[in-house]
Amino acid sequence: FYNPNTSPVKQADFFIKSVRLEKGDLPPVLDIEKRGDDAERMKRDIKLWLTKVEEHYKVRPIIYASYKFKKKYLNDSIFNTYPYWIAHYYVDSVKYQGSWNFWQHSDIGKIPGIKRDVDLNIFKGSIEELKSMTLQ
Repeated sequence: FYNPNTSPVKQADFFIKSVRLEKGDLPPVLDIEKRGDDAERMKRDIKLWLTKVEEHYKVRPIIYASYKFKKKYLNDSIFNTYPYWIAHYYVDSVKYQGSWNFWQHSDIGKIPGIKRDVDLNIFKGSIEELKSMTLQ
């Protein structure tokens, strides 16, 4: 979970130190849900995190953000080049008009064998397209 009030370099370094990715894994995901005090600085810092993590893992990270957050703060030519995992709950369809790869449509899903609520997600594409997003 990205904190806009903490150094993006420190957060990227911590992520890189903590996360070991293997063949078949999805790319790193930046979960950004909280706005910083200065929107322009926040965008620069997010881009710095994305760049540092991409340089390390040699794969473009995925941006995970709510529909409203993406539209308000990250809906531009720079951030639109990243895969997007949209959080847009309790609706029948995605309202976002831009490109997206994953849609988290619920945080109260039920799965046999898991006692607590789980997030439910949909991938927009085929199984082959999903596999092509994974690390090779």
